[in-house]
Amino acid sequence: MARIAVLLLMVLAVAVAEAAFICNGPLNQQAGAKCVAYTRTGADKEPSAECCKAYKAHVESAKTVAERRALCACVQNNDRTNPGNNITKVDSLQGKCGLPFLFSAARGFDCNT
Repeated sequence: MARIAVLLLMVLAVAVAEAAFICNGPLNQQAGAKCVAYTRTGADKEPSAECCKAYKAHVESAKTVAERRALCACVQNNDRTNPGNNITKVDSLQGKCGLPFLFSAARGFDCNT
């Protein structure tokens, strides 16, 4: 019986670890790739449905307050290291994709609020 409990705890730990927010993980990379025509090149005047789907998946992967703060810092850092991004358009993704405002990519925004 104890072995089963230990096994269940290990499975739960792996499941929780896989569901945790990852800054530059696959969800972030997918959102960046799907949204580049809106946030960087200006080819799209509005974010595409694919962009919004990928962006929402990335944002919604940050479930806890600590993960949302990490998401904010991640977006700010990515925008600093990718100067081609239009911060106004990056910030507009939350509203245009049906998400509540959680953070800003702007450098002056405090991710700890």
